[in-house]
Amino acid sequence: MERRAARKDAGHCGPGSWSNRSGVRLWRLLCAVALPGVLSAACNTTANLPGALSSPDHGVVCDSRRGVCFDRFGPSIGLTGVFLGPGVAQALTAALRETPPARGPGAEFSPGDNIACRRETGPCRTGDVVHEELTAVLYGPWPAGSRGTESCISTN
Repeated sequence: MERRAARKDAGHCGPGSWSNRSGVRLWRLLCAVALPGVLSAACNTTANLPGALSSPDHGVVCDSRRGVCFDRFGPSIGLTGVFLGPGVAQALTAALRETPPARGPGAEFSPGDNIACRRETGPCRTGDVVHEELTAVLYGPWPAGSRGTESCISTN
């Protein structure tokens, strides 16, 4: 009787079983691989962002061609990993080690060609002209109660 019970439980995917752990690992792997694509697919709203920039979330702008995502503080390894993948984030880490971004009052970063954004406070400019849409994406304000991908912005 005990052997039958043991055999019956051997295929069970309950807590602590090998099958369950394997399934959780597979689920985590699928989420890690699919999440960036799902997030970008969920972003239907568009704005006039310059070049190859897209915005997968409030306060985030990514350039997939250059392999970097930005927030109001400049290039972000964490956001790059979330939206473009861990391999891209590792490449960005190496690049930032070689050429660290400017810090301090008045420092600027460039999320795209001929674009300069003032770190932390904005605005973003293309040439001498303030780019209103890009500034709004990175620095807000955002609608009250909004979060996640509820109003993602990408290029046309």
